[in-house]
Amino acid sequence: IALRSAHKRKPDEETKSIRFNDDNISTTNKLNQSIGRQTDKPDFGDDPEQFLKEQEENLKELDDIPSNKRAVAESLGQIFDEEIIKHMFSSKWQHREKGYEMANGYTISILQKADDVATVQKILYGVIQEGLMDKIVQVNLKAMKMCETYLSTEISGNSKPLNEITDFENIIVLVFDKLAVSKMAKSAESLIMKMIESSLVNLESFVDFMFKPTSFLEEKCKKSYVHLLPRFRIIKTVISNLRMLESSKRITKQNFPLKHLEDRIIDAVGTNSKELRNLSKQLIVDMYTNFGYKNIEEFIQRLDIKFIAQFADANKTPEIYEYLKLAEGPT
Repeated sequence: IALRSAHKRKPDEETKSIRFNDDNISTTNKLNQSIGRQTDKPDFGDDPEQFLKEQEENLKELDDIPSNKRAVAESLGQIFDEEIIKHMFSSKWQHREKGYEMANGYTISILQKADDVATVQKILYGVIQEGLMDKIVQVNLKAMKMCETYLSTEISGNSKPLNEITDFENIIVLVFDKLAVSKMAKSAESLIMKMIESSLVNLESFVDFMFKPTSFLEEKCKKSYVHLLPRFRIIKTVISNLRMLESSKRITKQNFPLKHLEDRIIDAVGTNSKELRNLSKQLIVDMYTNFGYKNIEEFIQRLDIKFIAQFADANKTPEIYEYLKLAEGPT
């Protein structure tokens, strides 16, 4: 994914300004009927003239938008006004944080009023990706909050499953990566669970991608304790709630993707993390209970016999236990 190089790239030092006008980013907050702009009127208070003067001064304090962010900023001009956009692309993280907070306040109304929902989705996910790539935790958290707001919004019209949006996998890679950051882990896990619960997400594709090598920002993360453990906990919750998910037609035993999960369990077994190995054992037992031995037989045969001996049980996993005894041979 091109995101990997972009994530590490230093920001462009050049900061040529964008000239805001009616063709790109409107300062007058006009309604774009084809998309559905931010249209809530500001509260001018008792002195509208003073309010507008202060707003103009605030805009002057904000930086020009860097030229390498121009494309994203111009696309945002279709739904947000200049003040929000200049906040979101400021060199000061406090301004960027405020920009995402302001944008989040309009997300629901923009989505609900939009005629061209698919276009709004693409724009929103572009800016959420920008926020998740920010080096400041506070900005990352606001971007995740914005994504969570989007997932909780009832959308009608020509919306697409998130998995079909070009930037979706890039968004997920970044959110998964936040699971390994202590200050963001709780928020990232909450957002992922919202995605799992959302009808906007194709759950089969989501679960499949969750353990693909491409879902990790770096190759080494595939075998990392801090990256695997939270994902294992999440997938354990999904498998434990499989009956409920089947009843809501989100996913079934028959189409539940196990291959990449099995590969990551193999990786986990080879680590030095006792907690990760123990969770791997629990996952294997859950997989056996929910999917049956035939669906994981080849996977079991890939595991080391000594590891299998640590969880195989004549009562809980009889077929795995039988395989273990045959593999060990006569004693």
